[in-house]
Amino acid sequence: MKPTRFLLIACMMMMAASLLAQNMSSAEKAIKEVIENETKFYNERNYDAWASTWAHDEGVYWSVTGPELSMSTHGWEALAKEAKAYFKQNPQANPYTPKKDDYHFVVNGNMAFVTFKENGNMSSRVLVKDKGNWKLLRMDVVQTKAYEHQGNKRMLQSMAGVWKLDPATVNLNDDTWTLHALKCKVKTTEMGMKMYVESDWESSGGVRGIWKDDYAIAYDRSSAGYPVMLSEISPEGSSVWTGNCHFKDEYLVIKAKPVASEGLMKHKIMPESANKLKMHYLFTNDAGETMWEMSFTLVKEQEDALTMR
Repeated sequence: MKPTRFLLIACMMMMAASLLAQNMSSAEKAIKEVIENETKFYNERNYDAWASTWAHDEGVYWSVTGPELSMSTHGWEALAKEAKAYFKQNPQANPYTPKKDDYHFVVNGNMAFVTFKENGNMSSRVLVKDKGNWKLLRMDVVQTKAYEHQGNKRMLQSMAGVWKLDPATVNLNDDTWTLHALKCKVKTTEMGMKMYVESDWESSGGVRGIWKDDYAIAYDRSSAGYPVMLSEISPEGSSVWTGNCHFKDEYLVIKAKPVASEGLMKHKIMPESANKLKMHYLFTNDAGETMWEMSFTLVKEQEDALTMR
């Protein structure tokens, strides 16, 4: 990227942030500062400063909810006791600062309700104005990213098994090759999925051979993403591909690039039923032009998935 273009984009981002700040009322700015200071002081293990952001009231409520976690605390005394114990057990400051954005405010007199995203998770706060200063009264965090991951994991688990090609469904945009057979074995792991594909191809010139593709998909908790690695062995040689995948409502999309050459593969895996998977492959060059496209349907075999390698 050219330096002038980079500077232009940076200036536009700064202007957008400035306009957003200008559009916030003085009450909203003060409320946002309290919310972000509460996190800041908690991570710094600064009890007195952290306590100053909360209303010292029995109406205080704190909760974090996720698919594998549910915690809640009622009343200021109970919350203060838990914070003191946690700071004592974990005195080292936490340099991590979660990203908070997409703020929405409802302010009515001495009460305020705020929603925002915190590292992509939904958070809400209720604040009360006490002697001219905004104080937190309620905090709710819903681990929406973890719920999404749980749904993605269920989709991966539904694909586990041994699958074979339905030859009648093969659709190729290149008649120089014929796909005779294909078997796909899918195993789910604690972190993601492994997929082994073995296919039998023949060229129009009569050259026939076996392609073996090994996929590894893992959930990366640090980025909430799904990195992908693909290795291929074929009569034409071997290659390694890297990329990532994301989940749509009804299917999985894998995007990967070869390590030692150009191009991009976009691979969709679409469950059509408990016993059918539709596969779609699209290969493009660096200019985005289609080089090769293929789709077919796999039918599940009655074979124990635990016997797979």
